[in-house]
Amino acid sequence: DQRTATEIARRAGVRWILTGEVIQPPPGLVVTTQVVNVQTGDILSTQRLAADTGEALFTSIDRLCLGILADLRNAGIESRAPTTSVAAVTTSSPEAYRHYVEGVDLFTRLYHSEAVEALRRAVAIDTSFAMAYYMLARCTMSGEPEALRRQWIARAVAHADRATWREQRYINALHASLNADHAREEAELLALLERHPEERDALFMLGTCAFGRNDVPVAAGFYERVIAV
Repeated sequence: DQRTATEIARRAGVRWILTGEVIQPPPGLVVTTQVVNVQTGDILSTQRLAADTGEALFTSIDRLCLGILADLRNAGIESRAPTTSVAAVTTSSPEAYRHYVEGVDLFTRLYHSEAVEALRRAVAIDTSFAMAYYMLARCTMSGEPEALRRQWIARAVAHADRATWREQRYINALHASLNADHAREEAELLALLERHPEERDALFMLGTCAFGRNDVPVAAGFYERVIAV
């Protein structure tokens, strides 16, 4: 609810919060959003998106984002328009994305074989879904033939232009790890932490890198940072 969202934003020390609601699900998508000043409660911006029945879901979201950004600029808040669409750095298929999200959720709960099934469904629908291939390589890190892991990560690398800068760092790090190039693996993860210091996966992976070279104090430091986050 709005009161809880505002309180979380206040504690996090942010100035603005964007909230929204799906009024009607696809295909006749209707979404409303508002940007609120956390300190004063003033509403800076409201948007209402009514997507055409034939309009692609992520195209609608891109249109909504541009409207929000225009409101921010009109209010004197510096913001830059995205250089790529949502679909360009994820997938153009909402169905493939749903399978991907399901796979990631199963992976985090350690149901790796079930995660693989969900992620395979994602890449069957969108054969250029880079992060789905990356997660398949993560899920098959234990107990699967190395050739299969290399196959998945190679496909992720091939389609890395369909991922964000952050996601590309993970793809490159795992590719380096599977090729025993641990210096590059750590460099990619450290570059990620420079921009996103609370990135849990990167912290955990760096801890694993340190543990692999028997640097237990450094490993413990990274793992403690994960727990703190």
